[in-house]
Amino acid sequence: MADKPLLSVKNLHIRFKTGSGYIYAVNGVSFSVETGTVLGIVGESGCGKSVTAFALLGLLPENAEVTEGQVIYRGQNVQGQNILALPQTQRARYRGKEIALISQDPLTGFNPVYSIGDQIREAVLAHETCSKPEAQKKAVDLMQQVGIPDSESRYRNYPHEFSGGMRQRAMIAMALANEPKLLLADEPTTALDVTIQAQVLDLLSRLQRERGMGMILITHDLGVVAQMCDQVLVMYAGQVVEQAPVEQLFEAPQHPYTVGLLDSLPRPGLKRLYPILGQPPRLTEPISGCSFRPRCPLAQDICATMPDLLDVSNAGHYARCHFAGQLNRQALA
Repeated sequence: MADKPLLSVKNLHIRFKTGSGYIYAVNGVSFSVETGTVLGIVGESGCGKSVTAFALLGLLPENAEVTEGQVIYRGQNVQGQNILALPQTQRARYRGKEIALISQDPLTGFNPVYSIGDQIREAVLAHETCSKPEAQKKAVDLMQQVGIPDSESRYRNYPHEFSGGMRQRAMIAMALANEPKLLLADEPTTALDVTIQAQVLDLLSRLQRERGMGMILITHDLGVVAQMCDQVLVMYAGQVVEQAPVEQLFEAPQHPYTVGLLDSLPRPGLKRLYPILGQPPRLTEPISGCSFRPRCPLAQDICATMPDLLDVSNAGHYARCHFAGQLNRQALA
């Protein structure tokens, strides 16, 4: 029997309480991550990507509520626990030690009044029993591993004294301080220029392979997904609308939204781009029917009913569309 996934998310629902009612941000999301693989989560801003990741770490804001679902984690010497059912004190033991986060803005991820090195050292001390000098040595080693030059002297630099790319490398070092089994990378290159983006992505990819970690990469950039991921999860309006191995998704997308995302990408020989017309729903009420139907060129009466997530290939390719398995990408252009 195959090993169980490192992480399984089952039917996750999250809503936010506001002064005018609820925002239904995540609506029945399910997925799994295998040890040593990279899962990419893509979609427009506001589709629920980051909210889902923060729920795994117990970092949702006070006005957020998980109304349904399970997050089953199986790390080293962990037989399988529902993280959502644990009290915050126990969840804190997972953060950094078992599951670590790399945020999209490293400047706000560091405390500006402490040196970079001291903050990495404290991350080590949070989960390991060692002396401060030992933790400091490990912090310097980690800074060297992620490509920060002259790490011993730069240990004492403050966050504002690092460039954006070096701050992100330091953020990666801090995330890896306790050798986590699962890494959550939330738009890790958004604030960086293109050249530095490539360097940081290459670093993440190398470290993930060398350490055999599972990784969830949250991004809006399908080029990054093609480069780094094994599996892809496409989210729209708080739901998973397509899930597939990366090659299958790019070669034969089976949801009109995914087709729209791919056709909006610039590529050699393309004379024009095809934007997705319209706007996503506001999510102030639970979704009824297909959430994409107001923007979908294939919408028909049947789309007023909620489609299931259908297996369209018998090879792990799923799509939430009544016409999944029948799409002609050229006809949608």
